[in-house]
Amino acid sequence: MKKAAFMVLSAALLCCGDVPAEDVDPAAVPRMPEIQGWVADVDWVGDKLVVNTGGDEITFVVTDNTEVEQFGKVISLNDVNQGDLVSVRYVDKQYAGLVAVQITDNAALRS
Repeated sequence: MKKAAFMVLSAALLCCGDVPAEDVDPAAVPRMPEIQGWVADVDWVGDKLVVNTGGDEITFVVTDNTEVEQFGKVISLNDVNQGDLVSVRYVDKQYAGLVAVQITDNAALRS
C-alpha cells in the first residue's frame, strides 16, 4: 500500500511539479513551434495560459523563465488578459505539457 501511494505521489510530482525551461537554447527560440490566437483564459495562480486558435483551445504552462512581452517591453503574466491576441513559442515537455518559452501579447488587437 505504501509503495503504491509513493508511486502515485511520484507520478503526480513528475507530471505537475515545477517545469524547468532553463534548458532551452535561446538561439533555438525562433525555430520553435509557434501558435497565434486569442487568450481564452489566464490562470495567474496556476501559471497557465489558454489560447483559442480559432476552434481549438491550447493550454500552456508558464514558468519563471517564460519571456512575456508586449510591444517590445517585458511584462508579467499578470498583464495578459482574456481577449488579447498572442503569439506563443513553446516546447513539448511530454508529461508536463506544452511549456511556453516566449509569449508576445498584442493587446491592441483585442477580439
